[in-house]
Amino acid sequence: MSFLSLAALHPVEDGGLRLANGTDTAGRLEVLHNGGWGTVCLDNFTDLEASVACRQLGFAAGGVAPVLQYGAGRGSVWMDSVRCRGAEARLADCRFDGWGWTDCSHFGELGACRRKRAWGPPS
Repeated sequence: MSFLSLAALHPVEDGGLRLANGTDTAGRLEVLHNGGWGTVCLDNFTDLEASVACRQLGFAAGGVAPVLQYGAGRGSVWMDSVRCRGAEARLADCRFDGWGWTDCSHFGELGACRRKRAWGPPS
């Protein structure tokens, strides 16, 4: 399993994001809460929410990938019914049902693809 880790550049804190089981530019979106990584449910998640997540990870653009393209996650499904306006700095700043409040299984998780890093070495 591979992870994009930006911990060396930015300390990972509650609400931090990473891409799992993919490449450094695409993967299953995971979020940190209470010291544990979990997934984000696809319910209501559009390219608008993906754009907020992409910006948080340092990418200029992105979109929603097909369900399970990057495999099912394990552990908690931390975020469900995420609704962003588009200007939020972090995905956790968007409205959602609450940490761990979900009716989503690991078969409804989000894969979010990223394009064009906004910073860092050229890819």
